Amino acid sequence: MRAPPSKEERIEREDTLDPSVSSGAVFNGRGGRAVLPDAQASEMLTPGGADWEEVSNTLDPVGFLDQLDEQLGGLEPCQEARLNARRFFAELDRQMNSFLLGGLVARGQMHREDADQRRLAVKAIGNELRTRIQERCRGLDQDRGTCPSFADRVLDHLVPKCRTISLLFLGLIQRYFGESLSSFEQAFTWFANGDLRLVLPGLVVTTQPSSGNFFLFGEFALMAHDYGIEAGRWWRLANVMIRSQMIFARVYGPADLAGATLVSYAGRDYARHGRPYTRAEIAQLEKEFDGADLDLAAGRHAGQYMPGLCASRTVPRTGK
Repeated sequence: MRAPPSKEERIEREDTLDPSVSSGAVFNGRGGRAVLPDAQASEMLTPGGADWEEVSNTLDPVGFLDQLDEQLGGLEPCQEARLNARRFFAELDRQMNSFLLGGLVARGQMHREDADQRRLAVKAIGNELRTRIQERCRGLDQDRGTCPSFADRVLDHLVPKCRTISLLFLGLIQRYFGESLSSFEQAFTWFANGDLRLVLPGLVVTTQPSSGNFFLFGEFALMAHDYGIEAGRWWRLANVMIRSQMIFARVYGPADLAGATLVSYAGRDYARHGRPYTRAEIAQLEKEFDGADLDLAAGRHAGQYMPGLCASRTVPRTGK
């Protein structure tokens, strides 16, 4: 079991952030349109995962971005906590979602070459994250209470990609939440609980999870820690990301978990299916995870919520 950083440690500002990407992010919080295939196209961390080719003709990314910008009144950080959280996930979405990266290119807000490079990085990391989740689940020993750690699984060709994604995500946290870890934790918990759901005029439901790729948030946090990339910061972020998997699974999970995989969490209407967590339940969950073995927790969650993925010989792609 790893020793977590002391509670007194703060999230420190990343002084090496590249200003060209410091406002970007890695994870997505957008749902989709009820009558369409999943409109998310990121290969990794966006809770959706449909291929770029599959969605490019079903929804206008520029139109979506325009609607969302108008609905949110822009994307600048603000004092109203829930609106700020929605803006955070909206910005996070467009910076790493393949579908919306295309919208940024069409708007003239990003060079196509940069968008293509980002898609490649996201795809490579996403493949590794799914492999880690599957292997973690397969190696789980419930009786002994042990689970594989991947502290020694550092792939050289993924180091720069992992570092780039880490910079993007931590830069976005810094922009919207500053030094306040508690503010980010609240926003992330709201997200998992469906408390940030926003229906746009075009009937697209946004700023909420929309598939089992939600589990990749926590796995990326553990991966960055294992790679020694802002390890202390990512360990602290991993705690809220992994404990929130329990919230997400109850609120958005399938009624029958038998054989469930990442894909099982994608609903066409992206509506909350289960009872949201109460404030008291969220507070109790936080207490239970104080000092938790996060590798073990991640493995248990994979085994409990995605038994079909753990039993599969291959790592399925989401959005299919």
